[in-house]
Amino acid sequence: MNVSPENPRLDGAPHAATWPVLRRMFVEMVRPYTLHLFIAGLCMALGAASTAGTAWLMDPVVNKVFIARDASLLWPIGAAILAVFAAKSISVFTQEVVINYVGQKIVANTQNRLFSHLVGHDMALFQSRHSGRLISHFTFDVNAMRVATSNIMVSLGRDSLTLLFLIGVMFYQEWSLALITLFIGPLAIYPMQVIGKHMRRFSSATQEEMGSLTSHLGQCFQSIKLIQASAMEKYESTRIAGLVEMVFQLTFRAARARASAQPLIDLMGGLAVAAVIVYGGHRVIDGATTAG
Repeated sequence: MNVSPENPRLDGAPHAATWPVLRRMFVEMVRPYTLHLFIAGLCMALGAASTAGTAWLMDPVVNKVFIARDASLLWPIGAAILAVFAAKSISVFTQEVVINYVGQKIVANTQNRLFSHLVGHDMALFQSRHSGRLISHFTFDVNAMRVATSNIMVSLGRDSLTLLFLIGVMFYQEWSLALITLFIGPLAIYPMQVIGKHMRRFSSATQEEMGSLTSHLGQCFQSIKLIQASAMEKYESTRIAGLVEMVFQLTFRAARARASAQPLIDLMGGLAVAAVIVYGGHRVIDGATTAG
């Protein structure tokens, strides 16, 4: 694959078929674990409710305890906060265990199905593809699928439920402040889509180069006697170094794109907090609402 580190090929697999592939993955691989996902969903809902409960408890903490100085509420509120955090801890632990179990089972089932499919294939497939690329499918590609499946379940489950619960608490306590955050939140959607697109491109290119690296390593180790007899150690080292550099460049670019997501979220969060403080501060000063 003639690709320079300065200009790596990033037009690997087509991304238009992402959702059809995800639907097929769900039907064939994820649906057998519906009960496990139901348990994980309950834990996600409990964790989301606990997060929203913590935010809701801040109102009596500020208004009743710190401002009104109602000492009778110290122990009840303290116990409630402890119970909320305990529920969240248990739910997060159970959810992580169940989702990782499902993810690892999907990997194991996929590897078994992939090998059963390949071992009965005609020889033309093995002659047209390096063994390193096939091995890369068993390791790098399948593990990437596990990570993607786990991230999708967490994003669609825990994060979405947490957002809904928090929005509900905000509307219950102060609907006008909730509208501010709902207006600012969508501003981050398009940049996050762009970042996700770049990450998928780099991931596809990295899979290609990782397969090439694995294949060349296998060839070198199998032909080590010929390489040493022909004094080609330096030549092969240069080839491997070029492939390693390519994998490094692509992996670093993917990490850089991934790292840019969190600062963007923090920036949008800071913008929302600043707007809430300015607007909410005016309402508290005017006596239209309480500090909690």
